[in-house]
Amino acid sequence: MSTKFPVELLTLGQLCLLLHRKPATVYSDIAAKRFDRLPPIVRLPGQRKLFWRKQDVHDWIDRHVQPAVAATVDVLRSRKAASKADGAAEPQESRRSGRPTKQEQLKRRAAAREGR
Repeated sequence: MSTKFPVELLTLGQLCLLLHRKPATVYSDIAAKRFDRLPPIVRLPGQRKLFWRKQDVHDWIDRHVQPAVAATVDVLRSRKAASKADGAAEPQESRRSGRPTKQEQLKRRAAAREGR
């Protein structure tokens, strides 16, 4: 007698792979009762282990898709490609924050000595 169980359950490790999150993040969301950040949890009686229904996880991900963001990324890519085709100059890199490199320090010292 073979019966197929129609619901596929995911463990914490499998959920983390799908959501690209660490287990500690999922546990902290559960502890802080931030259930809006997670798909619905399945708690089986007599077990401490947490499960998630695979279909619930996929539905939850589908509800959080933002098509406007994807369209914006496509527009930005097309603009960048068009500017390269037009031969427009690339924007200069902004200065990095933090301590200057040794090479930058030496250049400034040399420029200061020449300016005296």
